[in-house]
Amino acid sequence: MSSKLLVRCRYCKHLKRERDCCYSEEEGYVCYECLEELNNLQRKMEEWL
Repeated sequence: MSSKLLVRCRYCKHLKRERDCCYSEEEGYVCYECLEELNNLQRKMEEWL
């Protein structure tokens, strides 16, 4: 039986399954939806520079 651990995304603050998030020492848990948005924003900022 697999346990479904819930974690809170650092950005949207929603509870998500741990497998739907990535984790880093600096950022903590970030869900893939927020991660995708952050990557899109970063790409746009690089285009502007």
